[in-house]
Amino acid sequence: MHCLRRLDLQQVVVTDNHLTLLVQLHPAIEEVDISFSPGLSSEVVWAFLCQARKLKRFEADRATLKIPQVLLDHVAKHSFATTANGSEGQKADMELPWWACRDLETLMIEFDIAMGSALGSRAMFAMLSRLPKLRYLRLANTNIVLSAAGGIRQLATLRRLKYFVLDTAVYDDLRREDVDWMLEHWPVLKWLHLSRRSIHQLAAIKGWAEECGRYDVVRLFSTIPD
Repeated sequence: MHCLRRLDLQQVVVTDNHLTLLVQLHPAIEEVDISFSPGLSSEVVWAFLCQARKLKRFEADRATLKIPQVLLDHVAKHSFATTANGSEGQKADMELPWWACRDLETLMIEFDIAMGSALGSRAMFAMLSRLPKLRYLRLANTNIVLSAAGGIRQLATLRRLKYFVLDTAVYDDLRREDVDWMLEHWPVLKWLHLSRRSIHQLAAIKGWAEECGRYDVVRLFSTIPD
């Protein structure tokens, strides 16, 4: 059977059965675009990402992922350091539904996280931290805690990240230390795309980036009144 490497089905109705069969018949699939496909369940999309080991590009605008409760429970009990280094953490870690696509370079997705949930953000960032080759990360329609309490510093593993896009996402105000951290740990970052920031905060963020010698890094989707 011919091994399919790329599948673009943007704005095409893709069902749970289609996605399940895709990874069963073509486990070495590398690029998938199922953006704007209604009706896909979170469980099936998550299972696909846990099986598609060769995946390098996954674009799934309008596919909303719910973080499995077992993963939330694990993150609540273990720090990232414990999970990575402790023997007990490692044993529990292997039994969790982590994604298999460690070579992923492009990811466009939405997460279903309760407003202001630091635990939900920590679990999401714990998942994303396991994708060290990510270059383009777009999180849309997602509630995110961007401060250190939300676990974003787990993304220090993403040294290749060039584009961090928060499109129609809801998140707390960025502070100077948050921006400094991003610019330090994502050394090749080209674009920090922000949405729904006030003109006042946008000017502050741009100023902080420019003080670090990083001009034109901060981009804007939309503003809200000050």
